[in-house]
This record gives sequence, C-alpha cells and structure tokens, in this order.
Amino acid sequence: MSENLNNEVAGSVENDSVKEIADALKKISVDSKENEEQFQNVQESEENNQSPEFKVASTNLPEKTGFWTKVKNALFYEIKVELTPYQQKIEDEINDFLHQEVTWKSFKSFLLKEVPITYKGKRVF
Repeated sequence: MSENLNNEVAGSVENDSVKEIADALKKISVDSKENEEQFQNVQESEENNQSPEFKVASTNLPEKTGFWTKVKNALFYEIKVELTPYQQKIEDEINDFLHQEVTWKSFKSFLLKEVPITYKGKRVF
C-alpha cells in the first residue's frame, strides 16, 4: 500500500512538473508570436516611411557635472576664428610657401646662390 501511495505521489509530482513545462512552452510560443507580430509591424511602418514612436523620459533634475566632464569641456572647447581679408591673404601665402613643391634643382640653386657680403654698405667680397 505504501508503494502505491509513493507511486501516486511521484506520478502527481511528475504530472505537475510536466504541466508546468507545457505551460511554460505555451507561454514562450505565445510570446514569440507576439514578438514576431511586433517585428512585422515595425517593418511595415518602416516601409511606409513611418518611424515607430519612442517615448523619451525627461526630467527636470539638474545634471551633476563631474571633474572629468569639466576637464573634457575645457580641453575640447570649440573655438571659432574669423580672419579679416588681409589676415586671410597672409595665411594663404604662408600655406602656399609651406606646401610648395621642392625639387633638387631649386634646392641646389638656392644653396649655390651668390650672396653679397657687405659692411657699412660697401661690398667686402
């Protein structure tokens, strides 16, 4: 009799666990179908050039500025420089000078150029 009772208890435990597993599988399949429907709705809205609506949480709380944020803001502060036309002309000339093409012939002629050496306005050599 005790064996019969143990088998019934074991059977009911097994049946309960099987039912729980079956319920969980049904829930998963229902959830996956709902997710699939939501995914299809998102795809359809993208096809219709409509974006899904997102809710943005906004708060009126002040933002606490940390040390590293202050350092970053100081280092990467955006600076706008506006030049006058004369300053722009000078900057362009400097740019042209720095980016000019240097050839061996021009470098050689620069090195071997005759330079007058003068003292008090009179040529020494």
